[in-house]
Amino acid sequence: MKQKNQFYELEITDITSEGFGVSKAPDGKTVFVSLALKGERVRAKIIKEYKSYYIARLEEILRASDDRVEPDCKAFTQCGGCAFRHLDYSAELEAKRGFVESVMKRIGKQELSVSTPLSGDEDAYRNKLMLPVGENGDGLFAGFYARHSHRIVPCEECRLHSGDFTEIAQALLGMMSLRGFRAYDEKSGKGLVRHIYLRRTREGEFCVCVVINGKKLPFAEKLASELRERFPAVVSFL
Repeated sequence: MKQKNQFYELEITDITSEGFGVSKAPDGKTVFVSLALKGERVRAKIIKEYKSYYIARLEEILRASDDRVEPDCKAFTQCGGCAFRHLDYSAELEAKRGFVESVMKRIGKQELSVSTPLSGDEDAYRNKLMLPVGENGDGLFAGFYARHSHRIVPCEECRLHSGDFTEIAQALLGMMSLRGFRAYDEKSGKGLVRHIYLRRTREGEFCVCVVINGKKLPFAEKLASELRERFPAVVSFL
C-alpha cells in the first residue's frame, strides 16, 4: 500500500543533523519529519516514499518539546541554509555531541564519550557564504536553496553571517542587474550568473567570486573596481 499523502500521529524519538525528527510509521519504516524535535508528538503527512524510509512534513505539533523556541529568522521554515533555529541553543549543543558519538559508534565502531561542544557565538559566526542566484522582475536576487531542492528562497539577512556579507552581495547583484546580466536557468541551460561566493578572513578582508555559466564575466574589471571602491575590505575578485 502506498503511503504518500497519508497522515500519521507520530512520537519523535530522535533528530538528525539536518534537523529532521525521527519516528516509526505503523508499517515499521523510519519516518523523517521536517522541523520536528525529539520528545514531541506530531501530526505529519508523508510526502516522499522510499524503499526503506519516508519523508514527512510537519502538519501539527500535538505535544511540543520544552527545547522548542520561536525561530528568529523569517526564512527558516522554507530555507535550507541551517537546521536548528527552532531549537534552544544548549539543546543544540547536546544534540551535536550525540551526533558525534553516534557516527563514531556506527561508522568508526568505537564506543567514545564525547564532551559537549564548546559554545561560541550563536550568530554571525560563518566566514563563508555561497548564494545561488535567481531572477525576477526586479533583476537578480540571491538566497538559499530550499531543503532538498534547487528552489531559491530569498534571504537578505542571514543571521549566521555578519551584515557586511549581505551588503556586498546585494551591491554586486545590483551592479550586475543594471548591466543586464541574466541568472543561470537549470532547465534551459542558459543564463550567466550561477552563484556568488564570499569568504571573509579573521582580519575582515573579503574574497568575492562570481560563479558563471561561461568562460568570461563581462565588465569584470569594472565590477571589481566599483565593488572595491564601495567596500575597501574586498581585496580579491574572481
